[in-house]
Amino acid sequence: MEPRATILLIDDTPTNLHLLADTLKGTYRVLAATSGARGLELAHAEPPDLILLDIMMPAMDGFEVCRRMRKIAALADVPIIFISALDQLNFKLDAFSSGGFDYITKPFQPPEVLARVATQLELRRKRQELAESYQRLRKLERMRDELVHLLAH
Repeated sequence: MEPRATILLIDDTPTNLHLLADTLKGTYRVLAATSGARGLELAHAEPPDLILLDIMMPAMDGFEVCRRMRKIAALADVPIIFISALDQLNFKLDAFSSGGFDYITKPFQPPEVLARVATQLELRRKRQELAESYQRLRKLERMRDELVHLLAH
């Protein structure tokens, strides 16, 4: 049986964390943080498979959290979905330019959250498979080049 994906929720509103956790916990392993700093600590200690990130938080907003995560090698390719009540275009564009993969507007609908999470996890899995295939191809090319070199001599 394949292990369940880990989703990290970062939102300063406990009610939002509970609603998201209730939506996801049957399908995924859920971790939660009520601040950007705590979310960074959790993500650094145990890189999740996906992050749902609020924008408006005290001390460090979601955009800054996302930018910092993108600078950490183990978190650089983890899909981050922003989830926010801010629905103006400039916030959405800022979310993508800071490194976000998707954007959900609050109040969210649980089926939409589940669909977007599943889509991003599948895309991540495909990117990882592609990277592994590329590494295998590079290894085979090196072996071929070594063999050609040996045969030529």
